[in-house]
Amino acid sequence: MIFACSGAVVLGMGVILLFAYNWDQMHKFGKLAIIFTALAAAHTTGIILRSKNLTPGFADAAFLLGSMIFGAGIWLVAQIYHISAHYPNAFVVWAIGALLFAWLLPSVAQGLLAAVMISVWACCEAVSYDSHPVAAPLLVLVGSGWLAWRMRSPVLLAVAAVSFVVSMGVGLVFHAGCVMVVLLGTTLMLESAAWLARDCASFPAATRILHITGMILYLPVLFILTFHDAAEDLLRNSYWSDQPPPHEWLPLVVLILAVFGLSAGAGYRAVTEQRFNTQEFRSNLLAPSLIFTAYLIAWWAPLLSDKAHFTYHPNAATMLCAAANALFIYHILGNLWAGCRNSRLRQVVGGSLLLAVWIFARFADLFDSLLVRGTMFMVMGAGLFAVAVIYQRNKSHLPAVTNPLNPGKED
Repeated sequence: MIFACSGAVVLGMGVILLFAYNWDQMHKFGKLAIIFTALAAAHTTGIILRSKNLTPGFADAAFLLGSMIFGAGIWLVAQIYHISAHYPNAFVVWAIGALLFAWLLPSVAQGLLAAVMISVWACCEAVSYDSHPVAAPLLVLVGSGWLAWRMRSPVLLAVAAVSFVVSMGVGLVFHAGCVMVVLLGTTLMLESAAWLARDCASFPAATRILHITGMILYLPVLFILTFHDAAEDLLRNSYWSDQPPPHEWLPLVVLILAVFGLSAGAGYRAVTEQRFNTQEFRSNLLAPSLIFTAYLIAWWAPLLSDKAHFTYHPNAATMLCAAANALFIYHILGNLWAGCRNSRLRQVVGGSLLLAVWIFARFADLFDSLLVRGTMFMVMGAGLFAVAVIYQRNKSHLPAVTNPLNPGKED
């Protein structure tokens, strides 16, 4: 299916370029006839292949080729009749068309195309028109995300999760002061959804996909907040200083309520299942909840001020930066401790890399003396050496596991 759908995409691009090369020499009605004939031929081929129960990948490829021609037809018809319109609308129409086929067939390939087109639409709106399509994340969530869960498709869920992150950042970041609220809220939503999807026998890959996507977003955002100047700049450009209209702050309020609702549900499940005292719960759910809450408190600190206008609170950045550094160090020590205790090389390597990144970052904003820098290098080197010794010692005490593929060899 992968090769067939890839071939359909490339073939569709070739057809588009072929049309573009000979477009000026064609008559108007000839152009329309070619567009609709190609569109009908692609979908008819897909229907025939699907009705004969042949290889599903070929039918999906034919339908995907039809969706590619449909997207090209939107632009070509607009060129024929010299239609000058809001061009990002073409991408959302293209995405809706792909979503219809994705649900009717159903088809993973169509869902992937729809998720990509929704992200393109949201980015075009933001870049070209400084607009914020609030409906984009909902369209990804309901259209591609729900379909991925229904079809139990890890690939579609991964692409939908990335598209959801992109559309959230583009659709809800109305101001520089609220960017971290959106990013941290999106992270906490993904981690809460991953926790709620735990132990789902019908779709076991969902938890890992949502968790990895959330961590890829969470760790860089947390690292940025460990810099005092970055936290100060974000809070100085506070969203509240502009007194935004309701159509801008209302989506953020809905986001915050949704985040706390999902995290509360995940926390309740952790308590009922007696998992609230585990390293996994503290790292994956509790820590993102704490930094999200801390940022909201710092973000709303101007509302607690006695001044007539909403202004930057002088101590907010310091408190936020201290909380971010404490949580980042917690993730470092948590990964190193869990990796050494359970002999998990991935966690040991991850914790070591986070430690190195944090130490080098502190050189830039805290440590000015060469003596202090040298001391920190020595401390980091000694710590990494101790981690290696503890990891190897614990690993040597683990019982040998026989390789089932080669009984004479131990893993």
